Amino acid sequence: MQLNDQLVTEYKSESQRARIMTEYWVGSHIACPRCQGTLTPLSNNARGADFSCANCTQRFQLKSYRGKSKSKLIGAEYRTTLKTHLSEDAPDLLVLRFQRDLTVNEVIHYRKDDICEHHILPRKPLGPNARRAGWQGCMLDLSSIPGTMIFPLIH
Repeated sequence: MQLNDQLVTEYKSESQRARIMTEYWVGSHIACPRCQGTLTPLSNNARGADFSCANCTQRFQLKSYRGKSKSKLIGAEYRTTLKTHLSEDAPDLLVLRFQRDLTVNEVIHYRKDDICEHHILPRKPLGPNARRAGWQGCMLDLSSIPGTMIFPLIH
């Protein structure tokens, strides 16, 4: 299955293009991994989540990337990510991997209960000359989190 690049013709940023295409694809092709309900996109300003299940109300954060399988993914701001994933209403994580030709390879579901503080790794803060000096991102270490592949479907 392919991502739809017709959705992003006016965008120049590769990360914006990927975000829009992958969020649209998940909303169109993936059911809630917990209850098979419909995943509804949240507003672009929703913190820490991209979808909510219309049936069970579980929230989901989508991370996507192009290329080979990875055990670590770039996350957002460290403290915000930590706070989000350790909160009562933490989102589950969906990781979508696609290729240069926009073919979707896989979507893996990670349950929020399996994501712990030691899976969220701080990155070095940006230096004093950076536009966002002091800002600290994070990496999500997926290597020891049990994930369930939900696409392609396993029979």
